[in-house]
Amino acid sequence: LPRGGLCNDIAELADGTILLTDSFGGRIFALRPGSRELSVWAMSPDFAGEGFNLNGITSVGDAVFAVKYNSGELFKFTWDLNGVKHERLSLDRPLNGPDGLERLGPDTLLVVEGFTGSVSIIDLSTGSLSVVAQDLDSPTTAAIFDGFAYVVQGQLDHFFGM
Repeated sequence: LPRGGLCNDIAELADGTILLTDSFGGRIFALRPGSRELSVWAMSPDFAGEGFNLNGITSVGDAVFAVKYNSGELFKFTWDLNGVKHERLSLDRPLNGPDGLERLGPDTLLVVEGFTGSVSIIDLSTGSLSVVAQDLDSPTTAAIFDGFAYVVQGQLDHFFGM
């Protein structure tokens, strides 16, 4: 990515636009259909910090959600003719090293929490989190297929000697 960024995750919007989180640059980039150039879709000091920042991203209807790895925050993005707006959502606890983020339904997301080796479901209507799997070996992301969540145990701690 431009200026030393790190692409961490991608999501596709209904119009075919691909969004990419930049963990080092505090930005979300867009690659629009027919374009060969990335453009900044969202950027804010809220997305910056030490270490890994923006990470998992997913679209749900007319909104996009992204997690910030180092602070455990969840952001909701909406847009109109005036541009992209974001808000920090209130959860009943901070996320623990959130990485992969997937849509389960119109009001639910699945989040992989690397610090605790767990997978949780976020109820967007209440901000509550429910742990549905734990004791995983450095989980990083997930994919939803045919009603099942497949969680990648990246075991990056072994790779990097942590």
